[in-house]
Amino acid sequence: MAVVLAAAMFIGAGITLERNARIERQHNAALKKEQAATQLALMRAQLGEARAIIRLRQADSRPRAEAIVERVMEQHPPTELRGEVRDVALAALALPGARYEQLVGDGVVSDDWTLACGDLPRERWALAGFRGPVVLRPVNAVSNTLSFGVGVRQVTALIGFSPRGRWLAIRHRDELGIWDTSLVATQRLAFVARPWSRDRSFNFTKVAFAPDDRAVLWVDGNSVVATSLPDGAEISRWPGAVETIAFDPSGTFFAAARADQAAVELRSWPDGAVRRVFSGSFPQPLCALALTAGAERIAGGDRAGRVTAWRGDGRQGTFTELRGHSEMIRGLSFSEDGRLIAATSEEGMMRVWDSAGGDELAKLNFDAAALTFSSDGARVGVGYGGGQLVQVRLERSPVLHTFRPDPAPETPQVVSFHPDGNAVACLGLLQAFSCSVPDGRVLAEYSFPRPFSVLAEGVEGGGVLVSGGEGVWHYPVGGIGTRATLLPSARWGWDSLTLSGDGKWVAASDNGGSRVAVWPAGSLEPSQIKFLPTGGSGPGMIALSPDGSKIAVASRYDAWLNIMDVASGDSKERLDLPPRHALSWSPDGRWLAACGTTAPMWDTASWRPVIMPELEANHPPAGDVAFSPAEGGVCQWMAVVAGGSRVVLIDLARREVAAALEAPSRRLIYRLAFSPDRRWLAAACARGEIQLWDLNVASQRVAPNEVARH
Repeated sequence: MAVVLAAAMFIGAGITLERNARIERQHNAALKKEQAATQLALMRAQLGEARAIIRLRQADSRPRAEAIVERVMEQHPPTELRGEVRDVALAALALPGARYEQLVGDGVVSDDWTLACGDLPRERWALAGFRGPVVLRPVNAVSNTLSFGVGVRQVTALIGFSPRGRWLAIRHRDELGIWDTSLVATQRLAFVARPWSRDRSFNFTKVAFAPDDRAVLWVDGNSVVATSLPDGAEISRWPGAVETIAFDPSGTFFAAARADQAAVELRSWPDGAVRRVFSGSFPQPLCALALTAGAERIAGGDRAGRVTAWRGDGRQGTFTELRGHSEMIRGLSFSEDGRLIAATSEEGMMRVWDSAGGDELAKLNFDAAALTFSSDGARVGVGYGGGQLVQVRLERSPVLHTFRPDPAPETPQVVSFHPDGNAVACLGLLQAFSCSVPDGRVLAEYSFPRPFSVLAEGVEGGGVLVSGGEGVWHYPVGGIGTRATLLPSARWGWDSLTLSGDGKWVAASDNGGSRVAVWPAGSLEPSQIKFLPTGGSGPGMIALSPDGSKIAVASRYDAWLNIMDVASGDSKERLDLPPRHALSWSPDGRWLAACGTTAPMWDTASWRPVIMPELEANHPPAGDVAFSPAEGGVCQWMAVVAGGSRVVLIDLARREVAAALEAPSRRLIYRLAFSPDRRWLAAACARGEIQLWDLNVASQRVAPNEVARH
């Protein structure tokens, strides 16, 4: 009996232990699950914080967001979160930025009377105390190259250097002094004037040096005075109430903003004759001006903190407003190539914009009135930042490059790579352009009245095709030579120029004529063009098969997609597709994809739909799809627009999203194109912007998932 009882107790104890162990395991599992959920929620919150920082687009947004991404990666995020981590990392990489670079040497720790201004084209800057001396020092050097006293005068502002660097304008209370900074000068003070009485406001921008350093303009009451240097003799005097003046870098023009009216006069130099008068959206008189060479572009800043940029050739009256500042503009300057414009204001901020597109590239606390860019445009200004004397280094995005032809097209932008991949063709208002990759320098112009589409032919010796209401015209590469008319004018215009995957065939659609045209690439013979009636109304986007034997035609207005045989003109397949969808045929011939409010793809062997990742719908006219060039006979990537402004890269082998690319500007995207070497992905966007994504950099810099492998 005792044995039975002991056995029962032993068994009972075992059962109890097993039950307790099971409960413990369940508790531990629940605890781990709760901890994992908490950690996942924490990581999502961290990524949300990174996205919020990115949206601010401040000078330090990229490094702050990248630091958060790095912390998330150290926590080994689960598979379900890695795609989001990857996309946040790419969004941070797409941001431009700016950072302070402290100036070194004696005197850089500011006191109440320390003044500074930069001469970055010559890699130097000037520093002065209230009673002097004035010293000149190379950037990032501790020793001075020049030091001179100002005698009994006081230094109340360093106004700025002359374009060639010889002269330095200094305010001495009510006096303007022009000082010679050449090392061999025997007489430092070249010229003194009294343009500012005690009851008149001082403005740095009421002084401007001629680009050849042989004269200075200054505002004297209600006149603009031109004084020769170094003798200080008055050359000319032009009456009129002027608030601010500026020279163009070529020395051909100077601009004067009237103080008594919302107008800017563009005058020729040295005669001062008024060539053009610009009046427009200036709610207040301008207090700062800047010009690019030849006055191709002019910018003005007003007392409300608004900067306005416009063309100086009179061909277009469109004004670009650059907003962000809330107080009077103090300093305003274009970079040497005219692509950047920087402004400082009374609130102690500096902002840098793309001068053509108007996108803000950087903003940071920075107190300076005289702004100069380094010759390469990578640095700007000398002033106070973070309580120190600094210059500002501008950092372009390592993964995203943007540019905008000027003036931009009124129709949706289009982009097409040249066969060498070193240039793209895109649209302007009254012409098409070939622009360099990735900086967007204009290499050639192709004049055309209101173009709709542009295509760089993919064959050796091929040219550039431009289409629109006047037909389809063929231009030699570079725009030099005789153009040829391939297609005549059409009522609603020729559109949707497309190239076959082998580069040997070209097609265009005639929306008003319910037809498409197909012809050999490089051909200048209209007799070789084959016209195919599409049936139904409004052929829209089209796509050629890689060998040019078939053409897919989508409707602008009806729900159909027609697959046609080019040789016979017969319809081979009729598929359902909502209207206004873009099309692309993969270079390996396996897939046909569409993009619009939906993003379907078909297997061209059976014309059955292929299951693809679900993507956010676009609202036409936004949306496009493109395949990467085939490598080893296989096409690896598909790029498709989602949500109107994001590009989603899909790995075709796995049918999975490899990356989502979103530019800070978030513009609607109309067209996509891969470069022939698969390095660049170009997006043609609203307001004429071209975005170039460097897939090589993306794959190297984004750890969670490779984007491209070459």
